[in-house]
Amino acid sequence: MTKGSLTEATDTHHTPEKKWLSFFCTLENSEIMKLFTTLKSLPFFEHDKQMNERFDRAKRIVNIINSNPENWDQWVPYNILNLGKGFIAQLKSFSELHQGKGIGAALDQSGTEGSRKKALSEDLDYIYSGCYRFICEYDFFQRDGSNENVHSELLDLKKVIESEYLDVERHLQGLLAHSVIFIPTQLIKFYLQHENILAIKRYNENTRIASKLNDNWTKEIEAKEKVVAELKEQLEDVSHGYNFVGLHKGFARITENKEEERLVLTFAMVVMAFIIIVPLFFEIWVLFSNPDTQFKIDSFFKLFPLVTLEIVLIYFFRILLVNYRSVKAQILQLELRKTLCEFIQKYVDYSKEIKTKEDNPLEKFENLIFSGLVSDSEKIPSTFDGIDQLTQLAKAVTGK
Repeated sequence: MTKGSLTEATDTHHTPEKKWLSFFCTLENSEIMKLFTTLKSLPFFEHDKQMNERFDRAKRIVNIINSNPENWDQWVPYNILNLGKGFIAQLKSFSELHQGKGIGAALDQSGTEGSRKKALSEDLDYIYSGCYRFICEYDFFQRDGSNENVHSELLDLKKVIESEYLDVERHLQGLLAHSVIFIPTQLIKFYLQHENILAIKRYNENTRIASKLNDNWTKEIEAKEKVVAELKEQLEDVSHGYNFVGLHKGFARITENKEEERLVLTFAMVVMAFIIIVPLFFEIWVLFSNPDTQFKIDSFFKLFPLVTLEIVLIYFFRILLVNYRSVKAQILQLELRKTLCEFIQKYVDYSKEIKTKEDNPLEKFENLIFSGLVSDSEKIPSTFDGIDQLTQLAKAVTGK
């Protein structure tokens, strides 16, 4: 990987993810790191003690990362996002240069040994500074007492790198200085943008919004409770009206039948009255229509059959009249029962409120509603003395 590409990766900023990225623990990256740690002596730098020591430290750090990649994926997310791909590409490039493969083989064929040596040196500088950045972030957020042996070894390597800061090349000094000066600030900014930290920062705003929503919900609930209470009253009124709807319908059907019976009786009485009156007026008209006719004793005998017929007809008319009065009395009782069915529920509720002394406030209602229809209008039980009237009726029927 070229110098420019690594610098570009280093300057890129990302926002934190909700979960830790799986980076070092992937099979491909693990194989690249393992290959780097197995490399032997550094070519072209056999007598450069500083370069070889730097190479050995880089291999030790990469080996520690590769020995527990899941842990490093968790604790160095910032540098994984901003440096990870470039770091792995640099390891791969260095290994190829070291073994004379890929880019290294191309440089060998071109006969530019100095170019290969320079590429190895530059790649090692970026790998070395990258390892230092990973150590800085790991140490920055590592909990005390967690994996003390590894942490202690990393701290020793970190101190050695920092102690040699003034002795390395200016290019490497710049990379290390960037890690020392800017990385802590960028780490803090990175983690301040994490969803958990943002949730804390939004706590007051969320609390205010929640309080406002709670007030709105309370008002809505109170308004809905008021509407429900009104609907409850309306439903109670409706239910009261329908509590005795069955009885009311039954009485209504009987009333219709009685109304038909009353109309038939009325028609029969009109016809009977006509039958009674017409023969009588016809006979009188016959007697007095002839001026020469004188009233004699035998004329009275001629009227005797007519009088007998009239008496019989009047008797039947009286029967019809009694039946008519009986039907009217029954219709009156049915209308009374229908009226009672409409208001009895509220009457019962009122009776309970005034704490009536009667054990069963519906007793009079039941006696009246379920009693038989009385033919005599004078013996119809009223709503005020239903029990007394029923007792008198019972005595009258039984003859006691």
